Amino acid sequence: MKKIILVITLIISCYSLSNSQSISVVAGLKEDGTVYIRWFSNSTFNVEGVNVYKRTVSDNNWVKLNSSPIKRAEDVSKSTSDSTLKYYSILTYNKPQDPDDEGTWRLAVLAQGIFDSDFASFYGMQFIDKDAQAGKTYEYKVVKIINGAETEASISNQIKIESYEKPDSPSEFVNLDGDGFVKLKWNHDKKKYFAYNLYRKESLSGNGIRINEDPIFVFSFRDNQGKAYTSDYYFTDTSITNGKTYFYQLSGVDFLGRESKLTQEIKALPKDLTPPPSAFDLKTVIKSDSIFISWQLEKVKDLKEINILRSTDFNGPFTRINNISLNTNSSNYIDLIKEYQPAYYYVIESIDFSGNSNLSYPKVAIIPDLIPPAIPKDLTAVGEVGRVILQWSKNREKDLAGYFIWRSMSGEEDDFLLLTTEPYNSNIYIDSLNKEISNVITYRIKALDNSFNESEYSKKVNVRMKDVTPPEKPLLVSVTNDSSVIRINWIQNSEPDLTGYNVFISSGENQKAFRKLNEKPVQSDFYVNEIKNSGDYKFYINAIDSSGNFSENSDTLECSVILEEKSVNLLKIISAIYNNEKNAAIISWNKLQDVAGYIVYRRDKDDDLAESISELIQQNNFEDNASEKDKYYYSVRAFDNQGNVFISEEVSP
Repeated sequence: MKKIILVITLIISCYSLSNSQSISVVAGLKEDGTVYIRWFSNSTFNVEGVNVYKRTVSDNNWVKLNSSPIKRAEDVSKSTSDSTLKYYSILTYNKPQDPDDEGTWRLAVLAQGIFDSDFASFYGMQFIDKDAQAGKTYEYKVVKIINGAETEASISNQIKIESYEKPDSPSEFVNLDGDGFVKLKWNHDKKKYFAYNLYRKESLSGNGIRINEDPIFVFSFRDNQGKAYTSDYYFTDTSITNGKTYFYQLSGVDFLGRESKLTQEIKALPKDLTPPPSAFDLKTVIKSDSIFISWQLEKVKDLKEINILRSTDFNGPFTRINNISLNTNSSNYIDLIKEYQPAYYYVIESIDFSGNSNLSYPKVAIIPDLIPPAIPKDLTAVGEVGRVILQWSKNREKDLAGYFIWRSMSGEEDDFLLLTTEPYNSNIYIDSLNKEISNVITYRIKALDNSFNESEYSKKVNVRMKDVTPPEKPLLVSVTNDSSVIRINWIQNSEPDLTGYNVFISSGENQKAFRKLNEKPVQSDFYVNEIKNSGDYKFYINAIDSSGNFSENSDTLECSVILEEKSVNLLKIISAIYNNEKNAAIISWNKLQDVAGYIVYRRDKDDDLAESISELIQQNNFEDNASEKDKYYYSVRAFDNQGNVFISEEVSP
């Protein structure tokens, strides 16, 4: 209690004019325009009361404001029906006899007098000046009455009468976010503020709600050396939820009970920093190529997930092995061992919704080597002349002894031959074979470790050796022509890997200079080509297979081509236009003497050969019903009675 008495003494002394005074006076303007004057004392007073005086700062004359001494109201009967008056009387006239309790009583009286104007009047520690004039500055004096005479006096602060404005807000308002709490602190100006109120809201919008049920007092204490100190933080808010953002504002309450302006908002985000319980009673049971792990874990509300971590060393590092986090109700896990190690160490990780985690104590599992190597992957085979090159990805097992390699010439399961009687320790293998073998060959492999554990077979791979055998020499049967169109015929080869044929032609004096007619291998047993000029031509063909092997050239066959005489200069197209109204191409040409008639030919832009589109006509013009979008080329042929043919040039409208 001595500490509280000391605090009250310090509060009151802030307003004393000298150390000898036992009374302090404070005055201030209220919202209703009146001036409240209050006085405080370190000792019991008000038995005979006080007198209150006022003066303007420019006038030395004090004017008495009260007609009779201001003192405590009389004690009321405990049976009174006015509960408030009864409470005031009990608080005023029940000073504890125990000195240790006196400090608490004094603080209660002081607080009640500051926050409750009616109690301040009952206790005789307040006067309300309702006659203060706007624009003037006043001082107030309170004088004690002892033995019927005025004795000690104390003068208030100066107060200017103007429009009311709330006192300034406290300064240096800061917070510390913790696990389930927010601590708050500010600059405690004991000359300005008696107590404080704290407001909180959960969003920037809206009004804050006061969270302190009672006024917040800031007490000073003294250490063993007599040095004064305060708490690190003045208020701790524990009625919050971790992970949620809050906004706080602070106001001060002065000795007249006036609440100050609010401070600027400060933001706080308390976080859950407490890890969940760790798993206990870990057990491991080895079954074949798997390890059964079990544990126990205390269930708490904020437990989010469980993970299994594994290492080959007691001290780690530990790596999570479960792809999906386990349910909080899980109590066991099966670890499928894919790579042999003499021992595995396991820990259980428990994680809460705030991301806090806790690890169990490691549990070891001693592993007998019953685990086979992984199945070899990425087996490939490349066939070359007389050999096949196998290659695959290396296994990563540290105890790998090598590989076994099998080959089948038919692909049948019971036809595989083991090529390596001892483990082969490379991932590249060359199988030498007769270069004439042309069928599909199948390979597969296994991996073996030092404990003689074998993997499953790899995937099979099929391959042919590089084909060096060309197709048989093809047999050319005939070469015929119909006017300018040549048709070459041959007998189809029987090779299963045949790709097609190439057709060659030579003409003129240098008939040894053959050239190829086709761009791509011909896959039928004939080839058709149009000859532009009359003459004697020779032809041969060869065959090609899928490996690019060419056969011998066939025997050569000859063919003579005699084309009809043409006189291009005699027959000319005069015009070729497109008539939009008729939706037709109109062709006209010069008229020749002594001809039997004319035939019009048309060729599409993507075709090599033209086709006739008219009967033998007598007129020297023709209309072709064709769309303007179609790109056609037109020519005309004239026929006389002696069998001569006259051909025009080719034009497009």
